[in-house]
Amino acid sequence: MNTSANKTLIWKKVAIIATMMTFIGGPLTGVMTYMNIGLSDSFALAWLKSFALSMLVMAPVGIIMMTLFEKLVTSLWPNLSKLQTNLLIGVMMGIVMESVMVTMTTLSNVGIADMTVYFSAWKSAFTAALPLGLTVGLIMATTIKPRIQKIMRG
Repeated sequence: MNTSANKTLIWKKVAIIATMMTFIGGPLTGVMTYMNIGLSDSFALAWLKSFALSMLVMAPVGIIMMTLFEKLVTSLWPNLSKLQTNLLIGVMMGIVMESVMVTMTTLSNVGIADMTVYFSAWKSAFTAALPLGLTVGLIMATTIKPRIQKIMRG
């Protein structure tokens, strides 16, 4: 067995996942950070901090939730087509992953000293980013996920 070839393959898998997370999490946490603090001198640093925190939490949650949603949808609705299954999972993943990101972003930017302020900022950021989050979730589930699964199996 050629371990060098295996390490290259694993490296490519990690790079694909990291790139995917950056393209998903970057714009979403950017919108959320903007909704939390506006466009100020501290925006870039606040966004980077929110992005990093969200990615640390989003990666394991995303893997777990994708697996659970696939099992749930296929067991509750076994007669759905592959497209229908992927669309439903995409909506579910979009909402859950956006919730995780907005929770981490608002926690980072606003804090929880005043829960009324926190929940108001959370709701505002979630609502503003929801169209983008759902769009990304649907694209991921219908187009990107099947390709990623094929690469990961290889």
